[in-house]
Amino acid sequence: MDEQTKKKLTKKLQRFTVPHHENYIGGAVFIVIGLLGAVAGVIEQSIEVTVGGVLLAVLLGGWLFSDGVKDTKRYKARLERIRQGGGFDLLLDDFQNGQRAFGGQLIIGRTFVIGKRTGSIFSYGEITRAYQYIVRTNGIESARTIRIVTPNDGTMDLCKLKLRGKSNDEVDLFMQHLLRVNPNVALGYNG
Repeated sequence: MDEQTKKKLTKKLQRFTVPHHENYIGGAVFIVIGLLGAVAGVIEQSIEVTVGGVLLAVLLGGWLFSDGVKDTKRYKARLERIRQGGGFDLLLDDFQNGQRAFGGQLIIGRTFVIGKRTGSIFSYGEITRAYQYIVRTNGIESARTIRIVTPNDGTMDLCKLKLRGKSNDEVDLFMQHLLRVNPNVALGYNG
């Protein structure tokens, strides 16, 4: 694979994997809204509106924006570990040719599994535990994900799933595949 193709695939991989774009945009929007509120407070000579606008810009906008920066740093560190381990070409091949699952939320490759917008890129050998995680609010299912545990990164969501068990068959197939490629993984269920 030539260098230009690698660069293009690396950019596509980052857009697929890292959820930071929403944080950057959300952070920037709150900063602008907060600053506009501060300007409106100055124009109306209202100290409360000015302080409120500045606080909104700094606290909420800064928090969202810094979350995007953290996501990008984690992604780059992860990619660097894969490069140093000699698996970068395998990762790009898996990204390009891997099987899409769960409505495109997950790419299942020969060596790596890649989650969409979760920052998750893991080789199968790194995963020590995997399970379906269900969050219920007042008894009603509000979120469903596949969670994995790795020694280096701890517990992470691999991908989001459809609610109310609509993807259970696909989850079972993925878990069977994971067990085939990594017989040491502990599989479970949390519901």
